[in-house]
Amino acid sequence: MAEKLLTKEDIQAIVKEALGTEVSELRAEIEKGYRPSYGDGVHGTPDPGRVVQEEPGLRFARYIRAVAVAEMNRSSVETVLRNWGEGELADLVVAERDAFQASPDPRITRRLKALGLDTLANGGALVPEVVSAEIIPLLRARTLVRKMGAVTGPIETYPKQTAAGTANYVGENANAASSAQTFGQQPMSEKHLVAITALSNSLIRRADPRVDTIVRDDLVATVALAEDSNFIRGTGSAYAPKGILNWTASGNKFNMTATPTLTTIMADLVKAIRLVDESNVPFQKPGWMVNPRTHWHLFGVLDSNGHPVFQAELKLGTLLGYPIGTTTQIPKNLGGGTDESEVYFGEFTDCVIGEDTGMEVAAFPNGAYYDGTNVISGISQDQTVIRVSAHHDFLQRHTDTFTVVQAVTWGA
Repeated sequence: MAEKLLTKEDIQAIVKEALGTEVSELRAEIEKGYRPSYGDGVHGTPDPGRVVQEEPGLRFARYIRAVAVAEMNRSSVETVLRNWGEGELADLVVAERDAFQASPDPRITRRLKALGLDTLANGGALVPEVVSAEIIPLLRARTLVRKMGAVTGPIETYPKQTAAGTANYVGENANAASSAQTFGQQPMSEKHLVAITALSNSLIRRADPRVDTIVRDDLVATVALAEDSNFIRGTGSAYAPKGILNWTASGNKFNMTATPTLTTIMADLVKAIRLVDESNVPFQKPGWMVNPRTHWHLFGVLDSNGHPVFQAELKLGTLLGYPIGTTTQIPKNLGGGTDESEVYFGEFTDCVIGEDTGMEVAAFPNGAYYDGTNVISGISQDQTVIRVSAHHDFLQRHTDTFTVVQAVTWGA
């Protein structure tokens, strides 16, 4: 008896009967966890019974884009977020706004007044604190001063020890002389950091979670550069922080030895460590900060036999046993010859960043902005200008916990 060949329809029926239940269950699981985008406000709504893990800072970026879209559409931030399926974030916005408006804190009152006491006023909005707090760990990885070990706290007055107590050996029945430690006070005052970035309007409107990554990374990089610039070299004023360079005592600053050689470079580096160590500074998180030019010059320094001197250490991220970091916010164009830089060594736990985790965001569709060289028209570029405001201050509790080597031309 001849075997009957299976038709296409027969095969489909067999597969459907055998796998139909498994396929249906798999499809249900996929759809339950699938979150294609938050653009339609329906299919993008997450299942409340399923926790969706998200990278830190993406909600912050999404909120910023919502502010921009709300300003474009003359809508509210909450409405935009709910249309994107972000009901939880919208609830946070409402709760934070209501709490801030009821707060007696004068700093919060000033901010609300500046924003018009509304969720959206002249393009401005308060970022929910639980959302803006996600940015701090990201800044810790990008801002060199934070990364090297600076401590954070509220914007308050911090104590500093101005004189140590003494201890003495005494004979039997003799009185022991004593002296108490003396302390001074280091006050902080709130400084207003403004970071500005421009985004294309089509990018802002795009309902794609990947856009949030772009927005987040751009803003974190912008804020990190501004922080390092001020925390390292800020001159200090009523409006801007004083940085390590200007906190450090003049006796802990010295010029690089002229006509550098391996011998003089080593002597300058050792002197930088010695000056801090002689100040009885407990080394908890000591380290170096240099411009990349300095780092790569040290990487290539050879001894008389042609062997690299610092290369093995630098590959491990240390110099003379201590961590080293690089930043372009330490200039390399200082001095009369515009070719000088600086080398910093110190104890980073003596640095305090006082910060308020609250932030404000303002969006200016088609606004103009300054790119460092020219004024750019947002109209001609089809861009929206985003302004993020943060509040913090910086202090170095003691003036002898850092050394600054100046007039450094290594690698110039």
